[in-house]
Amino acid sequence: MVKFQYDVNQQSIEINASNWCGLEKIYLDGKCVSRKINFTQQSEHNIQLKNGEAANFQLFLDPTTKALNCRIYSRDHLITCLQQTKSEVVRCRRFIQDFILVSALLCAFLLYLN
Repeated sequence: MVKFQYDVNQQSIEINASNWCGLEKIYLDGKCVSRKINFTQQSEHNIQLKNGEAANFQLFLDPTTKALNCRIYSRDHLITCLQQTKSEVVRCRRFIQDFILVSALLCAFLLYLN
Protein backbone atom coordinates (compact mmCIF):
# COMPACT_ATOMS: atom_id res chain seq x y z
CA MET A 1 0.00 0.00 0.00
CA VAL A 2 1.34 3.38 -1.02
CA LYS A 3 0.05 6.35 0.94
CA PHE A 4 0.30 10.08 0.27
CA GLN A 5 -0.90 12.74 2.72
CA TYR A 6 -1.26 16.44 2.12
CA ASP A 7 -3.30 19.43 3.34
CA VAL A 8 -5.24 21.43 0.74
CA ASN A 9 -7.08 24.57 1.86
CA GLN A 10 -7.00 23.40 5.49
CA GLN A 11 -8.44 20.02 4.55
CA SER A 12 -6.60 16.77 5.10
CA ILE A 13 -6.17 14.70 1.95
CA GLU A 14 -5.00 11.10 2.00
CA ILE A 15 -4.39 9.09 -1.15
CA ASN A 16 -4.05 5.31 -0.82
CA ALA A 17 -3.01 3.14 -3.74
CA SER A 18 -2.63 -0.61 -3.46
CA ASN A 19 0.20 -2.04 -5.51
CA TRP A 20 -1.36 -5.45 -4.91
CA CYS A 21 -5.01 -5.22 -6.00
CA GLY A 22 -5.04 -1.87 -7.86
CA LEU A 23 -7.51 -0.19 -5.49
CA GLU A 24 -7.08 3.57 -5.17
CA LYS A 25 -8.91 5.67 -2.58
CA ILE A 26 -8.97 9.40 -1.90
CA TYR A 27 -9.94 10.53 1.60
CA LEU A 28 -11.00 14.07 2.46
CA ASP A 29 -10.85 14.72 6.21
CA GLY A 30 -11.10 10.97 6.85
CA LYS A 31 -14.08 10.37 4.54
CA CYS A 32 -13.65 8.36 1.33
CA VAL A 33 -14.64 10.65 -1.57
CA SER A 34 -13.25 8.70 -4.53
CA ARG A 35 -12.29 5.12 -5.23
CA LYS A 36 -11.44 3.10 -8.29
CA ILE A 37 -9.55 0.00 -9.35
CA ASN A 38 -6.68 0.73 -11.67
CA PHE A 39 -4.07 -1.55 -13.21
CA THR A 40 -2.53 0.97 -15.59
CA GLN A 41 0.50 3.16 -14.93
CA GLN A 42 -1.59 6.31 -14.48
CA SER A 43 -4.96 7.36 -13.15
CA GLU A 44 -6.91 10.46 -12.31
CA HIS A 45 -9.41 11.38 -9.60
CA ASN A 46 -11.57 14.51 -9.59
CA ILE A 47 -13.20 15.57 -6.33
CA GLN A 48 -14.87 18.62 -4.92
CA LEU A 49 -13.36 20.17 -1.81
CA LYS A 50 -15.56 21.37 1.04
CA ASN A 51 -15.19 24.99 -0.10
CA GLY A 52 -16.66 24.05 -3.49
CA GLU A 53 -13.40 24.11 -5.43
CA ALA A 54 -12.57 21.22 -7.73
CA ALA A 55 -9.37 19.28 -7.10
CA ASN A 56 -7.66 16.90 -9.46
CA PHE A 57 -5.31 14.08 -8.40
CA GLN A 58 -3.07 12.39 -10.93
CA LEU A 59 -1.23 9.21 -9.99
CA PHE A 60 1.41 7.95 -12.38
CA LEU A 61 4.45 5.74 -12.44
CA ASP A 62 7.53 7.53 -13.77
CA PRO A 63 8.99 5.24 -16.48
CA THR A 64 12.58 6.40 -15.90
CA THR A 65 12.81 6.32 -12.09
CA LYS A 66 9.97 3.79 -11.40
CA ALA A 67 8.77 6.16 -8.67
CA LEU A 68 5.06 6.62 -8.03
CA ASN A 69 4.06 10.29 -8.30
CA CYS A 70 0.92 12.07 -7.18
CA ARG A 71 0.19 15.50 -8.63
CA ILE A 72 -2.46 17.58 -6.90
CA TYR A 73 -4.17 20.38 -8.84
CA SER A 74 -6.65 22.97 -7.63
CA ARG A 75 -8.29 25.36 -10.11
CA ASP A 76 -6.05 23.89 -12.85
CA HIS A 77 -2.90 25.00 -10.99
CA LEU A 78 -0.36 22.48 -9.76
CA ILE A 79 -0.27 22.60 -5.95
CA THR A 80 2.31 19.89 -5.32
CA CYS A 81 3.88 16.72 -6.65
CA LEU A 82 4.37 13.98 -4.06
CA GLN A 83 6.62 11.01 -4.75
CA GLN A 84 7.20 7.49 -3.46
CA THR A 85 10.57 6.24 -4.63
CA LYS A 86 11.03 2.86 -6.26
CA SER A 87 12.72 1.48 -3.14
CA GLU A 88 9.67 2.37 -1.01
CA VAL A 89 7.29 0.74 -3.51
CA VAL A 90 9.50 -2.37 -3.67
CA ARG A 91 9.69 -2.49 0.14
CA CYS A 92 5.88 -2.47 0.38
CA ARG A 93 5.58 -5.18 -2.27
CA ARG A 94 8.21 -7.30 -0.51
CA PHE A 95 6.33 -6.98 2.79
CA ILE A 96 3.12 -8.24 1.16
CA GLN A 97 4.96 -11.16 -0.47
CA ASP A 98 6.59 -12.11 2.84
CA PHE A 99 3.23 -11.94 4.61
CA ILE A 100 1.63 -14.26 2.05
CA LEU A 101 4.54 -16.70 2.29
CA VAL A 102 4.41 -16.83 6.10
CA SER A 103 0.62 -17.25 6.01
CA ALA A 104 0.89 -20.12 3.54
CA LEU A 105 3.57 -21.83 5.62
CA LEU A 106 1.49 -21.44 8.76
CA CYS A 107 -1.57 -22.93 7.05
CA ALA A 108 0.51 -25.86 5.77
CA PHE A 109 1.90 -26.45 9.25
CA LEU A 110 -1.58 -26.37 10.79
CA LEU A 111 -2.84 -28.85 8.18
CA TYR A 112 0.13 -31.09 8.92
CA LEU A 113 -0.76 -31.10 12.64
CA ASN A 114 -4.31 -32.26 11.88
